[in-house]
Amino acid sequence: MSLETIPDEAVVVRGGRNRPEDIERAIGTHPSGVTGISVESAVGLSVKELSAKIPHGQIGVTTVGEIRKQGGRKL
Repeated sequence: MSLETIPDEAVVVRGGRNRPEDIERAIGTHPSGVTGISVESAVGLSVKELSAKIPHGQIGVTTVGEIRKQGGRKL
């Protein structure tokens, strides 16, 4: 499965408060040239499964579709 085939319904989680200013501050460019933020997402996994190793007291949850609606890509 390529990155482009993750369905809109797939859950996406990210540790922390995830306010707009938190997201803006976290955006960076990986040495590979990809710019973005770190998240966890996988087809068929639950929020609990995706967030099991996130070392934060809280998480943000959305879907791939919502990220795409906001202009995100490569999900």
